[in-house]
Amino acid sequence: MKLTAVLTMAIAAFFFTANAHAQDEDSILVDGYITSQDFVEATVVRVRSNARTLTVRGEKRGETRQFSVPEGTRISVNGRDARLRDIRRGDNVMIAMRPRQDEVVVVQLRVPESDQTLEERRAEPVAAEVMPTTLPKTASQWPAVLVVGMLALFGAGMLRLSARL
Repeated sequence: MKLTAVLTMAIAAFFFTANAHAQDEDSILVDGYITSQDFVEATVVRVRSNARTLTVRGEKRGETRQFSVPEGTRISVNGRDARLRDIRRGDNVMIAMRPRQDEVVVVQLRVPESDQTLEERRAEPVAAEVMPTTLPKTASQWPAVLVVGMLALFGAGMLRLSARL
């Protein structure tokens, strides 16, 4: 029975430490990292001007995250002052972020190099958002493996207990 308890604790410890290491320190998912940097490089995935949100994909790890862009955020395209609606999906941006109340918000957003001028961006219609054809893989098989392992250990313990009786 002690062996079963030790194995159960070892499996649980492995499961929880694996999740803890999933967010490395240089990830846009880690608030402490992004607020400690002058600028974080990312690619724009989605811009919602009305909701004042920006979804970006980090350059280092490829994770996506959504940020609030409050009024007064300094936004520039090719060094010229711009608006949030001038930012396009696929733009490579440099973002400065700071903690504000219970979230991290964008305080400065730059599109350092663009093949379009600001006037060209404003003249073209914003492309409709394309919905993905497949759902992203967000689940992992490890919780199921953990449950099966726990059931196997429980079953082995019950068999051993019934053999003693």
